[in-house]
Amino acid sequence: FSFPFFLRHKSIKSLKSNIVVLNNRSKSTTSAITIMAVNVAYSTLSPILDSWEIVKRQPDWQESFGNALFRRLFAKAPLSLTLLFPFGTEGELMYESPKFLEAANEAAFVLDFVVNSAGADMDIVKMQLMEIAEQHKGFEGIRPEHWVILGKALIGALEETLGKDLDDNAKHCWASAFDTVSTMMVDEMESR
Repeated sequence: FSFPFFLRHKSIKSLKSNIVVLNNRSKSTTSAITIMAVNVAYSTLSPILDSWEIVKRQPDWQESFGNALFRRLFAKAPLSLTLLFPFGTEGELMYESPKFLEAANEAAFVLDFVVNSAGADMDIVKMQLMEIAEQHKGFEGIRPEHWVILGKALIGALEETLGKDLDDNAKHCWASAFDTVSTMMVDEMESR
């Protein structure tokens, strides 16, 4: 993950611009792709949406969830810290640095966008994910296996945040959705 979680300000501004476009679009979009995505994936999407709403009820959910995600990612892949995030501090102090907290908030913001847009307008989600994948082509050392580590960090952060509210079915749905998205992004990163 590297996934959409490893963003730079340009990406966040672009994502926020795309959200404005999405919000200003007609709600009557009925493309065959959108209808098919909603009908086919509802059994996967519903547990994701339900569990994500519980995450968002937590106080300071963006910062706390992003923090949990990054802590797990950096524990499993310490090299990702030096490759992608020069926070300027190390150790436990890093987790309090403004740059880290900003990155944690951005990670949660992007995940929230992807989750809330899934099924509704996958074209915009895919466009944003492809932009993020394109940006990650420039980071040396990012390999497809890093996406597996990020997927595990995501599930771990969900388990930490939700506790017993994350059942096995929801975990499976999150893992399946992440696998789909990460495969798409890896394919994009390797396409050139």
